[in-house]
Amino acid sequence: MSNRKTLALYSKLFLSLFIASTSIIKAQSVEQVTAQFVSKNNNENLIGLVATLINVSDTNQKHKVSSNENGIVTFTKLPAGNYILRTNYIGFKSFISSVKIDSNTKYLGVFKLEEGTTQLKDILIQEQALRTQIKGDTIEINANAYKTNTDASVQDLVTKMPGITNDNGTIKAQGENVQKVTIDGREFFGDDVNLALKNLPAEIVDKIQVFDRQSDQSLFTGFNDGNTQKALNIVTKAGKSNGSFGKVYGGYGTNDRYSAGGNINFFRGKQRITVVGLSNNINQQNFSSQDLVGVSNNSTAPGRGGMGGGMRGGPGGMRGGPGGGDNPSNNFITSNQGGINTTNSLGVNFSDSWGKKINFTGSYFFNKSVNNTDNSIERINFFSDGKNQFYKQTSSTNTDNLNHRLNFRIEYNIDSNNTLLITPKLSFQNNTSSTYSLGNTTLSNSTLNSTDNFNNSTNNAVSFNNNILYRHKFSKPGRTISLSVGTDINDKNAQTDLVTKTIYYSTTDSVVNNNQRSTTLNNSYTLNGSINYTENIGKNGMLMLNYSPSYTNTNNNKQTNLLDTATQTYTIPNSTLSSNFDNILTTQRGGANVRWRWNEKTNLMIGGNYQYVILEGAQKSPIEYKINKYFNSVLPNAMLSHQFSKKSNIRLFYRTSTNAPSVTQLQTVIDNSNPLLLSTGNANLKQEYAHSFTTRYGYTNTDNNRSFYLFLNGNMTQDYLANTSLIAKDSNTVINGVKLAPGTQLTLPENMDGNWSVNSFATYGLPIKKLKSNLNINGGVSYTRTPSKINNLVNLASNYTITTGGVLGSNISEKIDFTISYTANYSIVENSVQANLNNNYLNQLSSIKLNIVPYKNWVIRSDISNTNYTGLSASFNQNFFLWSGGVGYKFLQNNAAELALNTFDILNQNNSISRTVSGNYIEDNKTLVLNRYFMLVFTYNIRAFKGAK
Repeated sequence: MSNRKTLALYSKLFLSLFIASTSIIKAQSVEQVTAQFVSKNNNENLIGLVATLINVSDTNQKHKVSSNENGIVTFTKLPAGNYILRTNYIGFKSFISSVKIDSNTKYLGVFKLEEGTTQLKDILIQEQALRTQIKGDTIEINANAYKTNTDASVQDLVTKMPGITNDNGTIKAQGENVQKVTIDGREFFGDDVNLALKNLPAEIVDKIQVFDRQSDQSLFTGFNDGNTQKALNIVTKAGKSNGSFGKVYGGYGTNDRYSAGGNINFFRGKQRITVVGLSNNINQQNFSSQDLVGVSNNSTAPGRGGMGGGMRGGPGGMRGGPGGGDNPSNNFITSNQGGINTTNSLGVNFSDSWGKKINFTGSYFFNKSVNNTDNSIERINFFSDGKNQFYKQTSSTNTDNLNHRLNFRIEYNIDSNNTLLITPKLSFQNNTSSTYSLGNTTLSNSTLNSTDNFNNSTNNAVSFNNNILYRHKFSKPGRTISLSVGTDINDKNAQTDLVTKTIYYSTTDSVVNNNQRSTTLNNSYTLNGSINYTENIGKNGMLMLNYSPSYTNTNNNKQTNLLDTATQTYTIPNSTLSSNFDNILTTQRGGANVRWRWNEKTNLMIGGNYQYVILEGAQKSPIEYKINKYFNSVLPNAMLSHQFSKKSNIRLFYRTSTNAPSVTQLQTVIDNSNPLLLSTGNANLKQEYAHSFTTRYGYTNTDNNRSFYLFLNGNMTQDYLANTSLIAKDSNTVINGVKLAPGTQLTLPENMDGNWSVNSFATYGLPIKKLKSNLNINGGVSYTRTPSKINNLVNLASNYTITTGGVLGSNISEKIDFTISYTANYSIVENSVQANLNNNYLNQLSSIKLNIVPYKNWVIRSDISNTNYTGLSASFNQNFFLWSGGVGYKFLQNNAAELALNTFDILNQNNSISRTVSGNYIEDNKTLVLNRYFMLVFTYNIRAFKGAK
């Protein structure tokens, strides 16, 4: 800034102070004063600008507000007097002006800011946009306070914000998984979080709201029963909610790698249409895992044999490399799924308001995914006598999945007192999978057995879910009634061919060949309903009465036949491996909750339900028996919220719940998908009873833009469905009527007490002014105790995990965008009996993501991460770099097009490993991943906004 301009500003400031010191100002209060800020270049409203009024007679009196979608700032309850008005807005020159406010002042006028980065040195400190505010139970984050590159997606934006992290592709807020994303409060592709975050550009976002989404019934009645899901709401900028925008891209590279896709959005006020699609063979996807499961066949998971309930160390199961993106032109590190994936998908989302009474949202999504995976497993089982049994396996799997998914939401506002909400969902899925595996078991350096398996399966599934909710408000305030009826229908069928050759080594080696075909028919339907009634109690209380019945009928029929070698047909029945099981679960639940508002800052809700469950089961084969069980449960719950100030609040939750065993866990049929690792069910199971306690604390200081969030959760489960493993030590072992060869393992579920866990997550965010960046520091400690049993010996596995990390995100400009992150997870595993299972291991992930525009239209991008595992088995300890980058050139009008040369895994070191630790075993798993390729990509961005109305 020139000396002349500086002198002028000093003079203006001195004059204002002089006037203030010599004038007599009446000590009256002005209720409301507004001003508007626009760009001098194009008169565009400046949204999210922070304006500050400083009382010249008392400089400690500062009034700070941010501008709305029209660029308007509103100050309230100002003492009359002389003020200094100052602002700062990224990309514009700093602004200062002297203003006088008295009882006649309502509007200060329109202030036009010049583009540029000049700062008023020695006169004012650069103002930063308000980052975060706490509004009741909602945390509102200002998107304008976080700079991203011009090609950034909403996912790139939110992961710069305090408390929001990307854990290997899973978005978390304050330590909890985000389960819902809405746009301006409207549904977007059902419950698919990734579709919204990966396909919408960051530039359309005004604010991100983080909150616990209540059920539709709770929102209507105003009675928050505490049953919520973590959600994000994307608030779009007024000027970006009316127009067409999106992008298309296509690229081809070495090793026949290709990628094409895009998205287009048509926003016309309340009517919004989004079309997304992609086709690639580089592991990229813009959808969630719900499109890849649903007909999963446990037998296709090699080496598991029903062994679950383990602890997977590190983020995302310690899989190498961070999460991915949807466009290879600006996201190089793809989702590091196991194997190589070829994906084709197409989706359409539509929302509109028809008249004043009907709001409609619907979406259709199609996905076809082909996965090829090679992996190796090393598992160690420890016995109380100090001997170790080792199981090793290599396998190759090919999976082809096809899925269609439809979601609808129709809200009919009959009148001011009555609404009807219908939410149907429908999905179709076909899944085929082929697995070839080799496995062997050794004990004390002696081979016990080996197996050679081929498994081929075809699965089909249809699922339909619908809920109809009617809500009515009475004339008396607080009195409401809501009725809901729900249906859930699932129909699955599968055919599995299994060919195995198993060798049991003993004094006389024996070879067992098996060739079988299993046909499984599984169908279930659920009818449920609920009635909720609310009534005000006095001035500050509300009562809610509820009743919820449900009925579920499930049939699982599995028929296994052996190959008739004479006719080469599967016509020889095998009753041991066949089953026919019917299960009926009837639940009656009712209770009352009372909410009391002690004052404007404190709310208390306390209540409970009585639940009566009837579990009826009948197995016709292989052993005929019936199950008749009755469970009576009292389920208390409570919630307390307190707002200490406008800057901080705390919420405490206590909940109880039950979980009935599934059909698979109850039926006693043998699963011999892996002859060395067998599994079966247990007809004597009881339901689980769980207690959960949660604390959420939030603090935001808008004066210095610092925020702190704490999440603490504890769980304790009675009659926990644990795993019992029985390993044969000799050839005379017979368990549950099943004869086991030496080294063979049989796993079944069993109710056990002693399961509980505690986990915490804290994050602290602050601006680093000298670096023009935002720093988010997070950390947490968790403890889990898991009971299990091996050869009738109870073991309690205790797992301690310490997590720490941080993210430094640049806020310099669109031309210089970087993100530096670090995460470390240190795990300590201790066992009450199996001391040999005690284990400590460390997983560290460091990454630097850089996007710069060094000269005119050129763009340089680089993504590099280092993954370090220590404490695993010798062959699985890893320390490798995953480095990807590219150079692009933008051209055409407004730089709408780009041609880029990208490289993935430049050093060719990409890897994928995981560790699973349970009370019975330690298992390390290494999986095939995508390695180095080069790709030339063309991208075209569509931007046709009509501005705010």
